[in-house]
This record gives sequence, C-alpha cells and structure tokens, in this order.
Amino acid sequence: PERFSPEEKNIGGHPSAKNGSLPFGYGSRTCIGNHLALIEGTCMIALLMQKYRFFPVEGFKPALIPGISLVSKNGVKVKVERDVIGGPDFVPKAAPAAPVEAASS
Repeated sequence: PERFSPEEKNIGGHPSAKNGSLPFGYGSRTCIGNHLALIEGTCMIALLMQKYRFFPVEGFKPALIPGISLVSKNGVKVKVERDVIGGPDFVPKAAPAAPVEAASS
C-alpha cells in the first residue's frame, strides 16, 4: 500500500488484525527479550501463587471467543485472598523430635 490506514478492513488482500496482538512481534523483527519476559512472567505468577489463593467468583460465566487463543469477552473474575499459611510472616512449628532408641551392644 501507498499509505498506512488502520481503518481499512482489507489491506493488500488480507483482513486487518485490528484487535489482534503479537506481543513480541514475528519473524526477523522478533523482540530479543521475549524469552526473558516469558520467564519473568512465569516467576511472577509462581510468587503470586505462593502468597495468595485464587477462587472463581460464583455465578460468573466467561463469554469465550475462540480464535488462535481463547479469549473472554467479559474478562475473568476471581476472588483473591492472602494465603495465611504461606505468607511472609509464617513460621512453621518444629515437628516433635522422634524418640531416639538406645543402641544395644
């Protein structure tokens, strides 16, 4: 095309990806930090899962839109509670020591 026009629905014979997203790009222009970002995201989720508990909100039904990935039109609703057992101030109690039997000679 001679000019960029995101309003057009069909550019160069291909449908527009108006609401599409390729967060790290594609092909020769792929983001060089994509692997690091995915690892950081995984670590962040692991940290959140250690300190919080997530529960589904009763009665909420996501309106799923199938495509390359499954997307919810109305979002995802969860209830979040701080995990008392796994919190930063939690100190596990020591287990009682097992009795030591004397060795017979």
